[in-house]
Amino acid sequence: MKRRLSIRPRADADIDEATAFLAHQSTVLAERFLDRVGDTLELIRDRPLL
Repeated sequence: MKRRLSIRPRADADIDEATAFLAHQSTVLAERFLDRVGDTLELIRDRPLL
């Protein structure tokens, strides 16, 4: 059974802000950032004591 991970509103806003900033530089860069955020959140969810 997978654990549930909650992202707090401020963290979600920070991710959105960083993504918007990066998107002004490059949409590819913003997409890569979001991919890495997703990977990191999955890792935290699956291995919280890491």
